[in-house]
Amino acid sequence: YESLWSLVGAALLLVADRKFNLRWGKMISFYVIYYSIGRIWVEAIRIDPSEVLLGLRVNIWSAIAGIAVGLLVIILQSRRHPGLEESVYRSGQKPSSPQLADDSSTTSLEEENNSDDGPDSENKLVSDK
Repeated sequence: YESLWSLVGAALLLVADRKFNLRWGKMISFYVIYYSIGRIWVEAIRIDPSEVLLGLRVNIWSAIAGIAVGLLVIILQSRRHPGLEESVYRSGQKPSSPQLADDSSTTSLEEENNSDDGPDSENKLVSDK
């Protein structure tokens, strides 16, 4: 049951991501909620003995906590990151791009390897000449 639940969940999450553009932890939060719902269902049909707290199995309580944490992350991230953001940096904190080196002042590695002057010019491999 759980493997089928997970496969259906993966397909639903991929469709939801295309439609709602789930970013900033929202995708994993929806997965935690979806998995926890399935976990509650699986734990409810189990017949083996388990610790019971306030009338529910401890595993069901942990799944309920997973749902609560997932909802909390979705709410917080929706407030912090409304809409589509073009960059992961806050405004004004994007690092500056590195300056490109002037091509005329640098010598290429190929030019250095092709120079035959020097004491080791005869000791080069055939592929280096």
